[in-house]
Amino acid sequence: MDLFVTVAQDGSGFGEVLRIATPEALDQAALADQVLPVDLGEGLTWESVEDGSLHAVDVDGMEVFLSPRAVAWDASADVVAVAVAVAGRSSGLSA
Repeated sequence: MDLFVTVAQDGSGFGEVLRIATPEALDQAALADQVLPVDLGEGLTWESVEDGSLHAVDVDGMEVFLSPRAVAWDASADVVAVAVAVAGRSSGLSA
């Protein structure tokens, strides 16, 4: 598993992607229990929301920031679809 973190140039936020190299690696039991600890700091707690997102709230219940619901995709399928679409545009073929 590889972790990629991208930080906005203006410092307003960041994004992270966990890359699992193969479909077989995804079946490893260790991935099912993978936890990435986050130290929220004093006075903040996580609230789990029905849509799958996590919200960090202060002692007054005010949202300080949120982590959107996790998503997964097969990047190899995306690469093939993009390659076909690009080839179709440049050659006049339809994808």
